[in-house]
Formats: sequence, C-alpha cells, structure tokens
Amino acid sequence: MREKKTPHTRLHIVKQMVSQGKLRVTANAFDGAALLGFSFPLAVSIASLINSLKPYDFYKSRAAYHDRTIWHDVYRVGRHQRQIYLKLIVQGDVLIVSLKKR
Repeated sequence: MREKKTPHTRLHIVKQMVSQGKLRVTANAFDGAALLGFSFPLAVSIASLINSLKPYDFYKSRAAYHDRTIWHDVYRVGRHQRQIYLKLIVQGDVLIVSLKKR
C-alpha cells in the first residue's frame, strides 16, 4: 500500500468545497457519527467537524486498495471526548469515506 505524510488535497481546498455545499456523506459515515454521539442533523455536524480541522490533525494519505490513483486523506481529531479517524477522498466533491472511533 502506498502512503505519504502530506495531504493529497490541501485542507483549505477541502473546507472551501464544504462551504460550497460539495459534500457527500456515506451511510457508513452517518452510522459512525451517530454512534459517536454527533448531534442531528448529522451532515451539519460532520461539515462542522471538517471545518474545524487544523493542519496538525492530518495523519497520513494512502492509496485506495481498489484503485491506486485514488488517495484517502486521514485525519485524527479529538471530539466528544474521543479520538476520531476521519477519511476524506476528494474527487470533484468531498466524500467522507469513514468516520470512526480511534
């Protein structure tokens, strides 16, 4: 598996896309957010989480298993008194791949 220590997509671009409404949230991410105690509506809480990310929250980028040209940017953040992994793929719009307890 290919990994790198810099984000594939710069954080300010991710946040800009979220502010433009270019956000898609997977069913798994919705489930993860609900299990972690995020408030409803979940999409708003997830967007808020993304907008609160700082460059130091970045953990790693890694290529997707099924397509090595697609990169997952992984962030580790502390929210709701828990550590959370947030994986983002940017392809035209922001796609939340997963959101789970660390």
